Amino acid sequence: TLRVTNATIPLFTDGGLAITDVMISGVTIDGTAAGTQPLIRIYQGQRVTIQDCVFTTAGINTVVLNGVIDTVRVLRCQFHFIGGDYDNSAIYIHGARAWVDGCSFDGPGRAAIEVHGGDALVTNNLASGYRIFANVADAARVRVAHNSAQTTAHGVLLWSAGGGLHSVAVEGN
Repeated sequence: TLRVTNATIPLFTDGGLAITDVMISGVTIDGTAAGTQPLIRIYQGQRVTIQDCVFTTAGINTVVLNGVIDTVRVLRCQFHFIGGDYDNSAIYIHGARAWVDGCSFDGPGRAAIEVHGGDALVTNNLASGYRIFANVADAARVRVAHNSAQTTAHGVLLWSAGGGLHSVAVEGN
């Protein structure tokens, strides 16, 4: 088990390193000097929790959980985006069994949350200044509920690049 607490670090894994049972809690990462790099990028992992963290970035996709990903949670985190208007998501998840809950996002950014894959919950989040609150793409069994988006052009965008959408619910936002 890896626990990173009260530190300022970037965390990356490449395609060859799988991580399991990881909790990242109470971390503050100022990524303004990182350019367009993600601040946390995990390509193989299961049972990963990122909670109570603060991220400041101008980068593309601040937290990336993409690839062989199973059972991930991003809880009660704050995202401050200071970059320009280009394709980015504060949280980008492509995997199975994801939960994003209680996070806050202030922009101006393109999308606060982007979810691909299946079995995802996006609940109780607040976004301000983002063009899009959430992208849900090529996904199954996704619920987006009880979120608030202020000064955004689009609430939730549902789209597919060929994988389709199945059993997606958007309610009470």
